[in-house]
Amino acid sequence: GGSFSSTPQRVTVGTHVFPTRDRALGLMGGVDVAPSKADATVSGTFKEPTYSIYFGLNYMFGLAGQDSPVSFSSNDTFSSAPSKPAASSNKGTIGGYVTNIETGDAVVGAKVQACGGNLLSTDASGLFTSKKIQEGPCAIVITHPDFQPLQDQVNIVAGMDSPYDFGLLQTKPKEPVVETSLTARVTIAAKNKMGKDIEALVYFANDKTRKPLPISELTENVFELEEGQYEFFAKSNGMESPTKYVALKGGEEKYIEFAFGITPKKVTISEDKKRIEISEKVQFEIGKSLLTYNSQKLLEEIARVLRENPNVELIEIAGHTDNVGAGDYNAKLSQARADAVLLHLFKYGVDKSRMRAVGYGEDFPVADNTTEEGKYQNRRVEFRILKRTDDQE
Repeated sequence: GGSFSSTPQRVTVGTHVFPTRDRALGLMGGVDVAPSKADATVSGTFKEPTYSIYFGLNYMFGLAGQDSPVSFSSNDTFSSAPSKPAASSNKGTIGGYVTNIETGDAVVGAKVQACGGNLLSTDASGLFTSKKIQEGPCAIVITHPDFQPLQDQVNIVAGMDSPYDFGLLQTKPKEPVVETSLTARVTIAAKNKMGKDIEALVYFANDKTRKPLPISELTENVFELEEGQYEFFAKSNGMESPTKYVALKGGEEKYIEFAFGITPKKVTISEDKKRIEISEKVQFEIGKSLLTYNSQKLLEEIARVLRENPNVELIEIAGHTDNVGAGDYNAKLSQARADAVLLHLFKYGVDKSRMRAVGYGEDFPVADNTTEEGKYQNRRVEFRILKRTDDQE
């Protein structure tokens, strides 16, 4: 027969199970199998069995709560399992320096937005650093109240802090906003022939709906009036002043004086006997052919002169306008105004056969139409003597 060793060869098969992720708790089990038999006469003791079964329980206090898995070697030591190699980062940052492009000085407090992320601010040195941003092209927007906004594109490199310089163009300082007043400050006085202040009422000849302005002899009479064109006349103690044209601009101050007691004769025949001269203008409501109250009184005087001078056989009533508006419109308006004058003179006793009305529109200006005063002078009615018989005295 064969001979056997006192210590037979053994093969161990087992497993080690870790029911928790931190592997602090372990369950072990295994089987020892001896493919050869022990020689009892050599050992002198009990013969070793041909197989053995093992099981056990272990708990590692130092590993409790750890996320990294551990592995055990065959001699029951343990170590951290090798982690997977970290994937290379695909993010980077950008560091920027923002300056005044004209002076080179750092721009403090500029707002920077990189790739649509959170707003960053430049520090006292004009520097900023972004958080990690996905690699690739990135839009940069930089703003500051005193500079023009800047939009640019940079390239983010993975794992790097990419430095960039940005220059901002300073905006011109804003001019202070000056609020323009839409009203004018108007001081109005009424005086008698001695030059002393008197009480009066000032009427708006081109707006009959407005109440007259009371003028006191004891105080300064100051009124705030909206900018625009006005026609004023005043009344005091039964006397009436000539009409005054006034163009008011917002923010300006204007002084208007009405004199009573030294009123020149309103209507005369010129020395060359070619026209009827009037001391004040024939006035109409703005844009209309309606005569103002004062102008109706003036036409009464013209009618009186014509009645007293029957040798004036034919006059032309010539209507004129400024150049504001279309030419056709101005021609029609001037004709309508001339017709209105003719009708009033007829109403005051002048035969129609002695008059003809012609509207010339803007064709024959007597002043510069680029100024308000010039436009006022061009808006007029003239009375030309076309035919007369001389007195044989």
